[in-house]
Amino acid sequence: MWTTPVWINYFALHIWLILYSVYPISTNMRSKCLEGTVKSHAEDCSRYWQCLNGETLIQSCPTQSYFDPAWEVCVIDVSGRCVAAAAQCAEGQIEVIPGNNCGYFRCVNGSLEETKCQLGSYFNASLKLCEIDENRICNTENESCTEGFVQADPMNCAGYLRCVDGSLVEEQCTIGSYFNADFKICEIDEKGNCIPMERKCREGSIEEDPEDCGGYLRCVDGRLVEEKCAKGSSFNAELKICQIDENGICIPKSERCTEGSLKEDPEDCAGYLKCVDGILVKGKCAKGSFFNADLKICETDENGICDPKQCSEGSIQADPKDCSGYLMCVDGNLIEKKCAKGSFFNAYLKICEIDENGNCDPNNDKCTEGSLEADPKDCSGYLICVDGNLIEEKCAKGSFFNAALKICEMDENGVCIRSLERCFENELGEIPENRCGYLRCTYGNLIQFDCSNGRYYNSSLEACVIDENGLCAGLKECDNSETRIDPDDCAGYLQCIDGKMVKRLCSYGSYFHTALHSCVVDDEGVCVPLWDHCKEGEREADPEDFASYLECIDGDFMPQRCESGSYFNADIKSCIVDVLGRAA
Repeated sequence: MWTTPVWINYFALHIWLILYSVYPISTNMRSKCLEGTVKSHAEDCSRYWQCLNGETLIQSCPTQSYFDPAWEVCVIDVSGRCVAAAAQCAEGQIEVIPGNNCGYFRCVNGSLEETKCQLGSYFNASLKLCEIDENRICNTENESCTEGFVQADPMNCAGYLRCVDGSLVEEQCTIGSYFNADFKICEIDEKGNCIPMERKCREGSIEEDPEDCGGYLRCVDGRLVEEKCAKGSSFNAELKICQIDENGICIPKSERCTEGSLKEDPEDCAGYLKCVDGILVKGKCAKGSFFNADLKICETDENGICDPKQCSEGSIQADPKDCSGYLMCVDGNLIEKKCAKGSFFNAYLKICEIDENGNCDPNNDKCTEGSLEADPKDCSGYLICVDGNLIEEKCAKGSFFNAALKICEMDENGVCIRSLERCFENELGEIPENRCGYLRCTYGNLIQFDCSNGRYYNSSLEACVIDENGLCAGLKECDNSETRIDPDDCAGYLQCIDGKMVKRLCSYGSYFHTALHSCVVDDEGVCVPLWDHCKEGEREADPEDFASYLECIDGDFMPQRCESGSYFNADIKSCIVDVLGRAA
C-alpha cells in the first residue's frame, strides 16, 4: 500500500500529463496566455479579453449586451448598466474581427457591427479594406463559386468578378462604364457613380468641404462623403476638427439659400427676400404693388391686398376733419399737413388760400397780436395779426418775405417773382426787357412763359402775335418743335421749345432713331439707356402731344392726359389752362 507522499506524487504526475496533452509546453510558454481564458476589459464594459492562438485579443459583446466578469460571459443589458459602451466607437470606424479575415467591424450608431467582405475577397487589417483574395487568406466552406456567376469587384467599380472554373476572375467594363451590382451588368456612367482606383481616397481620412464651411468630407469605401459639424460650429481645415464659430464667420450649406431665389418677406407684404451670395437680402416691390408669394413676382395691388390705405406719392387731398389743413401722401401713407394761420385748403385747386370770408375756423383760435406769418399767396408779402385776425401786408418793391427770419429782405437772387398787386389766377403781364415772353399767374404766383417761335408778346392785346418787325430776332436758338440727336443719351433727344433746346426722353423701351428723327420701339436692343427706371412720380413732356405728358408709375413712364382746355407746361411740369390754344 502506497504511503501518503507517494500517492500525492502520483496524483500530481497524472494532472501534469493531462495538461501536457491539452496544452503542449513550448519554449516561449511564459509569453503565451491560457487558451480560451477570458477577462473583463477595464475601460469598456461591452468588451473583454480572450486568449486565442496564444494571444490575448479584444472581443466585443453583441449589441445591447455587456460582459459579466462573475460568470465570464456576455449577458443582455436589461437594466442598462452599460449605457456608456454604446458610444465607445466613432461613426464609420473600422475594426478587425479577431480570428476572422473574411470581414470586419464597422461602427454604426455607436456600436460595432460585423460586415462581411464580398465573395472572393478578404479583409486587409493594415489597410482596413477588403481586397481580392488571391492567396485564399479567407477560408470559407462556400469558397468555390458557380460557373458564370458574376458579382461586383470590391476593388474596382469599373469592373466585376466572373466565376471561371470555380474561381473568381477579374473582368473590366468598357471605358466610361461602371458595374451595376443590382442588375449585374455594365452601364454607361452618366452620373459619375464610379471612382477609378487611382482617385479613391484613403479610408477614414478627413478633408475640407470646399462648398460647406459648416461641414467636412470623410472617406468611406473610397468615396468622400459629406459630414456636418454641430450647429454653431465650423470646420478647421488645418486642425481637421470642428470648432465653435464664435465670430459667426461661417454660414453652413444647409442654411444657405439658392442664388437668385425669392421668398416672401414676413415683415413686409410689399417686399421680398432675394438670395445674394447665399444670404437673403431684403428687396422692395414698386409702389402700389405687392409680392405674390405663390408666383414669386411683384404685382399691381389693385385690390389693396397689401395696404388698403396706399396712395400716389406726393398727391394731396382735403382733410375731412380739418378745413384748415390737408393730407399729403408720403411713402405711401397720408400725412396730415397744416395751412398757414388764417388760411383754408381749397379742395378744388388743391392749394391753401387766405380765408377772407372766415369760412374756416375749426378751433376758433386767434392769432397772437403783431405776429407775422408767410402769405401763401404772395412771396413778396406777409400776414400780420391785428385784433386777432391776419391782415395782408406787402414788402417793399424788389423784396421778399423771409419766412424763417420773419422779415422782408432784398430779393437779390430772384427768389420771388411778383407784381405790384397780388395776381389773380391766369392773369397775364409783360416781362421787362423781354418781348419774347410773358408772365402768367399760376396758383397765386407769376410764372414766366415764352411765346412760340416767330411771335412776341403784345401787352396791349395780352397775347402772343406774329413778330413782323423782328422784335425777338436773335433771341431764339432754334426753330420751334425742331428735334436733334442727344449725344449723351440714345434713349432721348433734344427738342426746341420756345426757342430753346430741351432734353426729352423717349418712352420706356424705345430709342431715338437718327434717320427718322422720332422715337421707335427698341426691339433689337440698339440702345442701352442711361436710366433703367425712372423716379416714381417724375413727369416729362410728351413730344407728340402738348395736351399729354409722361408720368413715372412703377418704374416706367406711362402716358397721361391733361384736362380739357389745358396743356402740359414742361418748365413747371404741370397741366395749366391753355389760354393761347397751344394744345389745339
